[in-house]
Amino acid sequence: VNAFIKLGIDRAKTSFIPNGVDTERFNPMLKGCEIKQKHGIKPEEKIVLCPRRLIPEHGVLYLIRAIPHIIKESGAVKCLIMGAGPERESLKREVVRLALENRVTFVGKVPNSEMPRYYAASDVAVLPSLKECMSIAGLEAMATGKPLVGTNIGGTPQIITDGETGLLVPPENSEELARAVISLLNDNGKRSSMSSNARKKTEEEFSWYIIARKTQMLYQKAVKNGRAR
Repeated sequence: VNAFIKLGIDRAKTSFIPNGVDTERFNPMLKGCEIKQKHGIKPEEKIVLCPRRLIPEHGVLYLIRAIPHIIKESGAVKCLIMGAGPERESLKREVVRLALENRVTFVGKVPNSEMPRYYAASDVAVLPSLKECMSIAGLEAMATGKPLVGTNIGGTPQIITDGETGLLVPPENSEELARAVISLLNDNGKRSSMSSNARKKTEEEFSWYIIARKTQMLYQKAVKNGRAR
């Protein structure tokens, strides 16, 4: 909306309708046991999930560099990076450089049918982006009842209520990213509370039913105003 206003569009003539998420398909009742088994992850190990296309703008490098700090403070942690892209090989080299081969798994492209269970298997989802619109992956994680750690840029602050549904951190800052993830992994009560809040926010603001209603009301308003003129 702000971009349109900067171009000279009257604010009164603008409306913002966000992306939506299927809150029935992505829900907290799902189980992710088979995902842990598939990747050899022990039941007691916590999972940090990064659902990102592997391009520089998505900042996955900064998450990888945060992993050693996370392991030091949180112990039994595995990081699943879900997605593909041109940065994959350079990111894998960084994993080798940091001796994280047993802690970081590049899952690659995941069939759409399997995505809900990857979210279900995770404990925390991370969006370490340097540029971002409104992440559908972030909404999917929240709908599954997972707290989200994301960078304070673009559309991410519109889905993360800092301290309630997740945590916002500065971009390009592995230390702050690690600190946020650690705070969630090490505090079951905090993680549980944010999980519930994340699910509630997607139901109230981002379910496709809500988005459809907002769209319908916008068209009805436009038609009404047109007739009034």
